[in-house]
Amino acid sequence: MLITLFHDGFKGQYFLWTPVFFSIGIILYFSLSFEPSGELFKFVPLTALGLGLLLFVRQPNQKYRQIGLSLMIFSGGFLFAQFETFRADSPFLKYPITTDIDAVIEWQEKRVNSSLFILKVLKADKIHPRYRPHR
Repeated sequence: MLITLFHDGFKGQYFLWTPVFFSIGIILYFSLSFEPSGELFKFVPLTALGLGLLLFVRQPNQKYRQIGLSLMIFSGGFLFAQFETFRADSPFLKYPITTDIDAVIEWQEKRVNSSLFILKVLKADKIHPRYRPHR
């Protein structure tokens, strides 16, 4: 019954649901209460991607093909979020570093109890230039 409801809801409109399934994968990744890393969280979306591909290619029934395609799009969103998080990773996020820097204040945001400063780093001691952030 659920598969019939799934199939009937997509007749002629499946393309419009593509961003929804992709977004659900991204939302699931960022709604987890921990940072998904390690082999398990690379294995699960890739398994869903493989299962979706298998259902999409091997099933003559249109209902199962749409479920397979939905799994592929969902896991693609999850993997995209994981890739973007990995790409934004910085060595400064892994451990605290104490150093002397010369910087210029580019922007200041005043808050209720504090201020946020965005700095442009000109010189940083004890930090390899490869790990030095732009801001």
